Amino acid sequence: MRVDVVQARPRAAADLEGLLGPEERDRLDRLRREADRAAYATAHALLRLVGAAWTGQAPEDLVLGATCLTCGGPHGKPHLEGGDPAVHVSLSRSAGKVVVVAVTRLGPVGVDAEVESAVDFEGFDAVALAPGEQGAVADLPDDRRSSGRAVLWARKEAVLKATGHGLVAAPSDVEVSAPFAPPELVAWRVDASGGGPVHLADLALGAGLAGAVAVVGGAAPDIRLVDGSWLLDGA
Repeated sequence: MRVDVVQARPRAAADLEGLLGPEERDRLDRLRREADRAAYATAHALLRLVGAAWTGQAPEDLVLGATCLTCGGPHGKPHLEGGDPAVHVSLSRSAGKVVVVAVTRLGPVGVDAEVESAVDFEGFDAVALAPGEQGAVADLPDDRRSSGRAVLWARKEAVLKATGHGLVAAPSDVEVSAPFAPPELVAWRVDASGGGPVHLADLALGAGLAGAVAVVGGAAPDIRLVDGSWLLDGA
């Protein structure tokens, strides 16, 4: 019944590179900005450390895969290959501020973290939000609109990561509840199935950040948000 959500601040990539697999190190080598390298290495190292606790495998022995829902290519929603097939994972990294990992056996999971300032730009509402969401943002006081947008975007991203659609689907086809109302999926216009019931929760990640986690199917989860710094300290 549990979803473990583990957050951490990005660490220097050089300190964590030894935990990564060959494909991850190749991807890391292609990143040029140190902030991007730190966020990528920290997110993937943390996913391995948390995944190891759930599967009983050594972090460096885990094989991380990804499969695109649209083309079947080796990109898109991450998963653990081999080991325990019932363990579902997701990760997010946001502008060098925070990385977040989610692990559960309840069903497909998606987690997202957003910096409020990253979604506060002209045209965002028209492209990313459904009409009902646009109205909810417009009803907010000026000083709460940035945080409201970030909450909506984190919720929508979490749902689309959980279902595996990602941004192949139009974000405006996924409608969630108003920013400061209890989180729930209000409407799903992506395809006929929708993947089953979606359990959605907000995450308190700190000032200037919004976060959400979604689980498809199963019973309502017990979500535990913890600081993963101690795991990285021992890596």
